[in-house]
Amino acid sequence: MSEGVTSAEAAQGEFTRTGHTAVDRALTELEQVAASPVAEHARLYQEAHARLTEVLDAPVNAVPASSTPGPRD
Repeated sequence: MSEGVTSAEAAQGEFTRTGHTAVDRALTELEQVAASPVAEHARLYQEAHARLTEVLDAPVNAVPASSTPGPRD
């Protein structure tokens, strides 16, 4: 599984974009955690978790994909 986020990438707060709008928005918000006060970290992680859970729980045809070609195209 060499496609995962390395510890160096995680430490830098940089994530590989997925091309899925809602997922990428959650990842962008997570990039801001390092610059946020520690007291805000739990809330930021909970919000990202909730957003990602919504994406995973949505019916496949209900989730809007970006125009970026992916494995299904």
